[in-house]
Amino acid sequence: MLEICGGSIYITGLYTNDLKHRFFKGEHAQSQMEQLVFACNLGNWLPAAGFFFDSRLGGGRNTALVAAVLTVCGYLGLWAWSSELIRPAYWQVWIFWFLWGHGSGWFDNAAMSVTARNFPLHKGRAMALMKSFYGLSGSILTQVFNLFFFGQTSGFLLFLGIGLGALGTLCSPLLWLVAPGQPEERDQPTQRFDLGLRLVLTLACFLLGVSVLREALGASLPLNLTSFAVTMVFLSLLLLMLRGAVSGGGPLLATSPPPSMVGRGRELAAPDGTPLGQALRRADFWLLFVIVFAGMGSGLVVLNHVGQMASALGHDASTTVVLVSLISIANCFGRVLFGILPDMGSGKVPRPIFCMVNLAVMSCAQLLLAVGATPALFTGSIVAGFSYGGFWTLMPSLVSELFGTATFATLYNFQSLAVSSSSFVFSTSLAARFYDSEASLHPAPSGSGCAGSTCYRKTSLMMACMCVVGMVAAAVLHGLTRRR
Repeated sequence: MLEICGGSIYITGLYTNDLKHRFFKGEHAQSQMEQLVFACNLGNWLPAAGFFFDSRLGGGRNTALVAAVLTVCGYLGLWAWSSELIRPAYWQVWIFWFLWGHGSGWFDNAAMSVTARNFPLHKGRAMALMKSFYGLSGSILTQVFNLFFFGQTSGFLLFLGIGLGALGTLCSPLLWLVAPGQPEERDQPTQRFDLGLRLVLTLACFLLGVSVLREALGASLPLNLTSFAVTMVFLSLLLLMLRGAVSGGGPLLATSPPPSMVGRGRELAAPDGTPLGQALRRADFWLLFVIVFAGMGSGLVVLNHVGQMASALGHDASTTVVLVSLISIANCFGRVLFGILPDMGSGKVPRPIFCMVNLAVMSCAQLLLAVGATPALFTGSIVAGFSYGGFWTLMPSLVSELFGTATFATLYNFQSLAVSSSSFVFSTSLAARFYDSEASLHPAPSGSGCAGSTCYRKTSLMMACMCVVGMVAAAVLHGLTRRR
């Protein structure tokens, strides 16, 4: 549930076009909007949550509570701005976007860090299950948008602030850290993880079918109502995972964690772990940083610009909604597949090799997008979403493999700086600049924006080249880890 709250970072394409046309005019409108999207991405990957989680005041519960506060403050500020109840300066709007994006990062860190510590021997499946919901969140929230808030940006922002903040607060008391050694003695979670992954993949297939129907037949109230109701049923079925241990007959967790354990990070940390200062002096840390920078940066260009890509080819807002949903579903499949496959290989194919394969997939997606045609847009966006999701499972799994779990929250969050920096370099600066340049040569009929197949061609080709750089870094990382 926390990952669904954090995954709202992926649905900005549902309302950025509306906000841009209402509040930003002139030739720099796109750049101004991209700066706001960068603000939420920067907040999402700023590593403050990791340091807090690993501190004496941190732990899962308190980290999730801070996430809820940040989310409420950010989205309520955006709601007041969108409703024109207030008229903030641009820098104040930027802060609102940063706050809710930062809250998303805290939600994700709370869920991932507790999972990494409690299930160190099942990290592939555990990370896949957590991250699949983070990726599928966009499609789940899109069902809410289609049924209740289509064309009502202000109301949707109010819902995100109150709804996600309340859900995160309700879930926070359940984030217990189990003492080292206790999880394997009391519980064998593989079957429950597999059950959860089957439910997630079935839900993803259903949402994929709904998206195809919506594109073919158009949006309708019966379709929106059915998709929303079935989605809620699938989420309720996840309560089946709250059964007791599948072997041994004992409870899943202690009936009540000791008071000294609740919200405490260091006392319960596994003994293995690499301090941040030592990790920063290791080559494998920076090689992983380059892989994340190239692969996830390429994916973010697609996620943040898919609405503009569709508009440049003459599509309306309904097509953007379908694309956002399809990318979210592909994102989910990528997270599940690249979590399960390395575990199934029992270490025969190490994760750096999977990183190389995934970078090659992302490069192919960017080359498809460079074509600038509708079939290539749909195919390239879906493939890019799949590849981007895969990195979100591979990266935390590699962090725990290379550096242990004692300081996982800090190192995982610090690696996320690669994502925020790539978002600024590629999505905010490079893509926006190329887009504005093409808009001056091929303006849209409305006089605002770019039209035609060349609007994002240079950007996509540049991203394909960056993926090659990432593949070289993954090959070097494989060499280092194989010798070690």
